[in-house]
Amino acid sequence: MSITRLQLGALKKLEPKITKLRKDLGALDKGLIIMRDFKNKHKETLTRSKKIIPEDQIDYILQELSIIAKNDDVKIIQMKPVKEPQAKPVNGAVALRYAPLSINLDLVCDYHHLGKFINNLENAEILFAVESMRITRQENNYFQQKVSLVLKTYVKK
Repeated sequence: MSITRLQLGALKKLEPKITKLRKDLGALDKGLIIMRDFKNKHKETLTRSKKIIPEDQIDYILQELSIIAKNDDVKIIQMKPVKEPQAKPVNGAVALRYAPLSINLDLVCDYHHLGKFINNLENAEILFAVESMRITRQENNYFQQKVSLVLKTYVKK
């Protein structure tokens, strides 16, 4: 009789651990379902390649930036593309097919629209990378910020 009491006592001690493990497995299953759904919804975004625009179509890049900014309620005060100087090619080296292009932007917007703008730049069909950003408050409107943003992209030579 004492052996069965010991076994029952041991089983009662295991019961909370089993309950916790079942809850953890349920949470894991839910997490896996969410991950699969996310992967299926964003499969095209994950596999989509970025465009690199020819050098003579820099205006197209600037136009796309303007469209994204307008859609995100970001006001562009100034937009200035700056071609970066190229290093002199070494004899026998392969010529580069792409040239870096920086785009200096002066913007006025609030934080939420700025975040949406940067997110849409990341998801744009053209390759953009935020190289630097400086945010300062506006004196006359505390809800709007001045943003100096430097984007980097590449163009085909």
